[in-house]
Amino acid sequence: MFYIRPDIGLSLSFKLNQLYSILNDDSSVILGSGWGYVIQGIGDSLEQPYQIEMQLPMLFRQIGISGMFFYVAGIFLLIKSVSKTWRVSFLRSLVYFAIGLNNPWLFLPSWYMTAVLMFQYLDDKR
Repeated sequence: MFYIRPDIGLSLSFKLNQLYSILNDDSSVILGSGWGYVIQGIGDSLEQPYQIEMQLPMLFRQIGISGMFFYVAGIFLLIKSVSKTWRVSFLRSLVYFAIGLNNPWLFLPSWYMTAVLMFQYLDDKR
């Protein structure tokens, strides 16, 4: 049976509001504003202002284009080191970053391991 959460509209509007605030922030795009930079009012908890849904866009604001280049390249190389093909590496990296785009799971080791174990059947075929 197909089930849609009753609060899906609220969740999506909250995420869009966070994304809008992040995209309209006037922090430096090239170098970023520092690891821990927070835009006031976009966190869903005063006790945890860093816990936001749109973690990847916020990371971009924190470390800038230059930092994101190294971060994405580093994660891809880590994933490539445990993958047998470039195709599987790309798929795993895509899933890793897609979930990090709208969930605060990007830096959880368990999320990295989950992404690395995805598409295992494609590696096993080789």
